[in-house]
Amino acid sequence: MLQSSDEGKVWWEDFKNLSHLKLATDDMSDMLRVFLEKDLSEFFYYKDGDNWLYDLK
Repeated sequence: MLQSSDEGKVWWEDFKNLSHLKLATDDMSDMLRVFLEKDLSEFFYYKDGDNWLYDLK
């Protein structure tokens, strides 16, 4: 069971609707690929100078 708290509302969402929601990060669709694609197992951020980038492996 999910339970909302003072930190915010929580709920279950249909997977196909995720692309229509404002999620925590703009790169959430790439994060989800780690769960959906068998050839991926990692999502990680790294710093390149002053920029934060991410990579999938």
